[in-house]
Amino acid sequence: MIVWMVQTALRHRRTTVALALALAALAALYGANLRLDALPDVTSNQVIVLTQAPGLTPVEVERRVTRPVEAALGGLPGVETQRSLSRYGISSVTVVFEDAVNNSLARQYVSERLAGLAGALPAGVEAPAMAPMTGGLGEIFHFTVSSPRRTPAELLELTNLRISPLLRSVPGVVEVNAWGGEQRTLDVIADPSALAARSLTLDDLRGALASAVGYAPGASVPAGDGQALLRGVARPASASDLGQAIVRPFEGGRAAVRVADVAHIAEGALPRIGAATANGRGETVYVMVQMLRDANALEVMDRLHARLPAVERVLPEDVHLQVVYDRATLVTNTLTTVGTNLVEGGLLVIIVLFAMLGSFRAGLGVQPADADSGNGRSGSDGQNRLTHVKSPSGLVALQNGGEG
Repeated sequence: MIVWMVQTALRHRRTTVALALALAALAALYGANLRLDALPDVTSNQVIVLTQAPGLTPVEVERRVTRPVEAALGGLPGVETQRSLSRYGISSVTVVFEDAVNNSLARQYVSERLAGLAGALPAGVEAPAMAPMTGGLGEIFHFTVSSPRRTPAELLELTNLRISPLLRSVPGVVEVNAWGGEQRTLDVIADPSALAARSLTLDDLRGALASAVGYAPGASVPAGDGQALLRGVARPASASDLGQAIVRPFEGGRAAVRVADVAHIAEGALPRIGAATANGRGETVYVMVQMLRDANALEVMDRLHARLPAVERVLPEDVHLQVVYDRATLVTNTLTTVGTNLVEGGLLVIIVLFAMLGSFRAGLGVQPADADSGNGRSGSDGQNRLTHVKSPSGLVALQNGGEG
């Protein structure tokens, strides 16, 4: 078979060269559109349900949150197994489906079951939510947000309000998570003596604070040819603004009581269970971008790189982004290494064969010997003679010569 193929190629040289060039062009066209990646995602077909339960211990989370969620998700079509994890303040339930089940359909099954959990969980526990539709290798871009002048709270606000919305809008990005920083609060510390002297209780103070923050819709008033919409906005920007809120209005000859009269107000932060640092230079905000499941990392990273200039334009001049991990760099370096090794290996084989056979053409055209080939066997067809020369390595050089 091999002899016939070579003889046919020699008789129709131009056709053979044209066909080889056509196949090479076709291979190059398809190769340019290949979705290359260095880390194939082998994550199982799963859906993760996360439930935040602030203040609950792991034992309470397991008994009052995780078990009801597991019971609600039991018996779904196509489920292979189910596992869970209960930690302080959070519950994680993982449902693994069969590979034949479409992941979007699996998430629909889970969503329908979670809708029936409304009211079944303890007060203060947030509604269960599904984790982003990504895989175990979906973390494609990590970077830090730092500034020599800004506080961790300010950095976190810049990340949540300016950076994350821009990155989430990139096609292929499914989630942007941030660690570190602080969530600012206005802490109201009541003075029991001041409350008692004014015949007020903590409930009175709590009610005053609740009514001092929020929005109140209004009607509209004519404004020329159009209308002006009315609304009441109560959004204290500082501790002094909140201190002006009324706890008890002026009535019955008694003076009005403000929050600042019965409590001390200070800027604070929510309790933290972790922090992020970088290069030993103090706290920072660490950001991780996750890509959509089955998306191509190189394509998504190209879009992220194109979006980064827009991100930097919306940040103050003193805020800097430092890349920690870029999947595109890993994939590119891996592909470069593979390509270099293939080229070097091919050249090494040609050099070795040239040294052994003494023919550069034979080194280029060498191929594994046919199982039936013998040493020194030759065949002729017209004026072309095909000679098989078997080398000690088990390879065969094909040489074409004229009559002689």
